Formats: sequence, structure tokens, C-alpha cells
Amino acid sequence: MRRDVPLVLFLQLALPLAVAAILHLAGIGGPLASVVILTLAAAPITGGAGLAALTGLDGMTALRLLVWGTILLPLTSMLPLQIVFPGAAISPLEPALRLLGVIALAGGLAVVVRRIWQPAPQSDAIVMLDAVSALLLAALVLGLMDAIQPMLLRDPLQVAAMLAAAFALNFGLQIAANTAMRRAGSDPAIGGAVALIAGNRNLALFLIALPPASLEAMMVFVGCYQIPMFLTPLLMRGYYGRAGRR
Repeated sequence: MRRDVPLVLFLQLALPLAVAAILHLAGIGGPLASVVILTLAAAPITGGAGLAALTGLDGMTALRLLVWGTILLPLTSMLPLQIVFPGAAISPLEPALRLLGVIALAGGLAVVVRRIWQPAPQSDAIVMLDAVSALLLAALVLGLMDAIQPMLLRDPLQVAAMLAAAFALNFGLQIAANTAMRRAGSDPAIGGAVALIAGNRNLALFLIALPPASLEAMMVFVGCYQIPMFLTPLLMRGYYGRAGRR
């Protein structure tokens, strides 16, 4: 906790605020700037621990950051949301309370299910739960990518630009964070897990908490961002391996 909470506060609060200030000074705005800030303010992706393990990194570090990032999200997201939606009819407190409710409900149901149904799960039950989780995650990803197809037919160049921006943001964050963690003397597997979490964020929670109309212009980028996330183990494993040997 001594390191996890400061890392979460930096990744989900300080970083999006700093990037928002840079974009403002550079005169860059619009939906792309807004969704970049929103991405940086989001909690780690739910499957972060699994992605870390598949990439050869420390899954427990990713899991701890996921837990703390999700718990603190209602607090850390308030200022970034106010920047992204400055003239919105809703106050930042409303989506923060919705996030708190969703997180508390999901966490509470998980505890109840664990205690009543599987207090000591056997290996076959764990395999079944992993399979169900994978199916639900696949359904979620397909839903998030729903906006890509009509835009791809209407303006494929814009989709290509959004996809390039998604890869640049995701992998750029991972490389920058991994470089910073290495220079700080962190263990390669732990620093790499922090870097992986820095680039892979769960935008789906914001879709639950915010009015759909406020996110409509950002949905193509949200869909494109799913692609580098799930290609991380394939495309970044070699990078983390080489970085760890330096």
C-alpha cells in the first residue's frame, strides 16, 4: 500500500491533470483531447493481472494497482471529469457517486458469491470462473468496439488515425512508465507491471457513470483502444524482456 496508493494517485490524477494542462497550452482540444484525458483518468483494466502474467511481468503488482485504482477512482476522477466536461449539466460529484455505487455493488456481490457459493474454490471451479470471465470480457470488448464498424464504412481514414493514436497512447505510456521505473531502480517484473497498468485502462466504468450523449463523439477511440490493450502480451512481451536484461 505504501507504494501502490501514490502510484495510483499519480497515474489517475496527477498525470491526466498534467496532460490536460499541456493540451490546453498547446491549443489542442476536441473529442480526441477529451478522450485522452479520460483514458488517463481511468482505473486499470480488469484483466491487468492476467495481461501482466502473459507478458512475463508481476501479476500481483498489477492486481494491487487494479484494486486500489478501482477503489480510489470515484475520488481521483472528479477533477479530470470537470476538465473534460466543463459546461455539463451534471456536476462531477454525480458520476463519482455512480462510480462508487457500481464499484461497491460489484465488490459486494463478489464477496457474497465467494462466501456462499465458493468459499474454497477447487481447480475445476476456478477454471469455470476463468472461462465465464473471459466470455464476459469478450462480450464487453465487442460492445465497446461497436462504434467502429459504421465509422469504418463512412470514413476509414479517421478510424486508421484513431487506431494509430490509440496504439501511440497505450504503448507510449507503457514505454515511458517502464523507463521511469527502471531509472528509479525498480525490479524489472514489478516496474514492467506498473508500466503495463499505466497504458491499459478501463474506460468501461466511465460509460456506466456518464450520460451516453456526452461520450458519443469519443466511442470510436474507445473501441480502437481495446486493440492495443489485448495485443499487449503479443507485441510488448519482447520489449519488456529486453528492457529487463539491460
